[in-house]
Amino acid sequence: MSAATEDVDHSERTRRSGYRYLFTAKHHGGEKKAAMWLSTIAREEEFSIFDLADLHEIADGRDWLYGVSRDDEDNLRHIGTFEEQVAEFQPGNSRTKDPWHGYPQWPVNTDGPANRRRQKCRPDPQYFIGWWKRD
Repeated sequence: MSAATEDVDHSERTRRSGYRYLFTAKHHGGEKKAAMWLSTIAREEEFSIFDLADLHEIADGRDWLYGVSRDDEDNLRHIGTFEEQVAEFQPGNSRTKDPWHGYPQWPVNTDGPANRRRQKCRPDPQYFIGWWKRD
């Protein structure tokens, strides 16, 4: 898969809050040191991770959202190039109504770049398993 060269605004909005979402080139191969989504994660799946995070209000004290993807046996799937299983979603500028964007964040193995190995404030991935219900 070649690196993305431009950001793409998703045509749908989240069900609960009506948030817009941006697929950023930076997190799809455009910047080597940035967190990267696996090429096997389609845009619709990436958006659904974001939509479920918003639907279930999985947020930290900054109101950033966190999401996961599960397989058919309810195990957390790897979603990032360094085996991340939890995605972090940041809001855009609320004054200009910029869309949200997200990237794989935790956990990572020791093969990742130094800026992806930080475990500070990392939630336990098992915490997320019970929060998502099958639709």
